[in-house]
Amino acid sequence: MAEETGDPFYEWDNDAADPIPEVLRPYARRRYIKVNSLKISYGEYWRLSPGPITFIFVAIARALGIRMHLASGIPYPDELVHIERNEMSLRADEQMMPQHRACTDLGFTHGFWYTVPLLGDQEGYAAVLLGPDSETVAHVIYSRVTTNEVTEEKAATVFVSRFDDGQLWGTTDQKRELDSPPNFIGSYNPRVSVKKLFDTHRDRVAKRRESSVSRIARDGLHQFVIDLSQEETDFHLKRGVYEFLDRDEFEELLEAKLAELGGTFAQERNDDGQG
Repeated sequence: MAEETGDPFYEWDNDAADPIPEVLRPYARRRYIKVNSLKISYGEYWRLSPGPITFIFVAIARALGIRMHLASGIPYPDELVHIERNEMSLRADEQMMPQHRACTDLGFTHGFWYTVPLLGDQEGYAAVLLGPDSETVAHVIYSRVTTNEVTEEKAATVFVSRFDDGQLWGTTDQKRELDSPPNFIGSYNPRVSVKKLFDTHRDRVAKRRESSVSRIARDGLHQFVIDLSQEETDFHLKRGVYEFLDRDEFEELLEAKLAELGGTFAQERNDDGQG
């Protein structure tokens, strides 16, 4: 991991001279990412902006080389933390359950709930369900991110199928924002019902003749989601839209997380008899 990031801080553990506090252990030995605003294209900014005034502002900032503070503290998706439904926030549960129920009404069976250990002022949860034909995965996602005192909240459903030739076809109820990897063919259908969304996805997949749809085993759902997430993340890392945090940035977010949990590094070390 240190070799991939060029920063041994990501190897910080209890064997180090300054061990990580126990409450931060879920965040240790992970690679964290930030978004580089200067690498986002103007087309992506147009899709991301809520209106033309915002687009003009961010487009000028990009043209002038002014880097804006965007999302940070996103873990590289090499692990999913399985949870129970009651471990989610109440807000996430309220936003996700109508879409989850709509998927089960269509014959999808629940696979698992999961989260990832985010740093910064954000939270994210997801549910993964397998379709009745084992050819489609439903991903119900909730995210809340606060940046520069502006909070963006989103609940989304996406149906995904993988073909034997490696292409991924996804159909979502969200608008298109960032570009997708070349092998991901998306259909964006804001504000449609889950049933209509699935009908659209199923019709799209049925019309493709170049390759067969891969069947997904229930015990392969975890790896399916990791592979899907890594393909997208690696694509944005290669473009430079995503960057790994350096040591100072990582430590600053860890300090904030520890303060949120009610402690400081010095306090934790003293409590452990380290200081």
